[in-house]
Amino acid sequence: GADTLDGNSARSDTMILMSVNTVKNRLVFTSFMRDSYIELPGYNYNRLNAAHSKGGPAFLIETLEYNFDIDIDYYAKVDFTSFKEAVDVIGGMTLTVNEVNYNYFYDFEGIEGLSEEQACDGTHTVHLNGEEALMYARTRKGHKVDGGDFGRTLHQRDFLLQFVNSCKGASLGELHSLFKTLFPHIVTDMPQDKIQDCMMNILTYVSYDTGEARVPCAGSWENYTTSGGAAVLNINVPANEKYVKAIIYG
Repeated sequence: GADTLDGNSARSDTMILMSVNTVKNRLVFTSFMRDSYIELPGYNYNRLNAAHSKGGPAFLIETLEYNFDIDIDYYAKVDFTSFKEAVDVIGGMTLTVNEVNYNYFYDFEGIEGLSEEQACDGTHTVHLNGEEALMYARTRKGHKVDGGDFGRTLHQRDFLLQFVNSCKGASLGELHSLFKTLFPHIVTDMPQDKIQDCMMNILTYVSYDTGEARVPCAGSWENYTTSGGAAVLNINVPANEKYVKAIIYG
């Protein structure tokens, strides 16, 4: 997720790796925190989100592969406008209230006044249009989000997981129609034949178990201020390399 769709000079404040494990029948969304202070190949250390501004999606992929020794096949990029359009074009998104988003949706009718346990019993939903979905995915400050960007990335993974889960039980025709509607709002380097292959297997993929993860993982980072005064996350790269490999391939 970047500030602009066509240009590569913007930073990518949202970076989520979707891994499809066809051996374990598992689909996982892993957030890479934007403030992770790591080596950009050919440059000095910097925030991870600066990689996109220096060389677009290709250099961001190179940076992730270089630091974490993983293979990334393709990218899909959205900006604020295309994200909103994508959500609106499919008629909005219905989310189930849970322990991740309870604070954010507390003010919605039918939830206010309930305890967290009561509100998160799986019976309460909210329907978001594109603008509302973007706000949910972007918000990182205030009482509605715990942990700043840590909470924001958790919201983003919650959104994607609920989207995939909402596709379970759909017919092949319905899923084809859904994704054909979404594709015009996404920039990707996936070739047409690979897209067709994925579409042929989409029923299988959405039936997989789903999971989520975050880099840096717990206990592998500390707040750090660079010599230039930038507040970053100083992460243990070897520990996170081992962690993300276990998530993707384990």
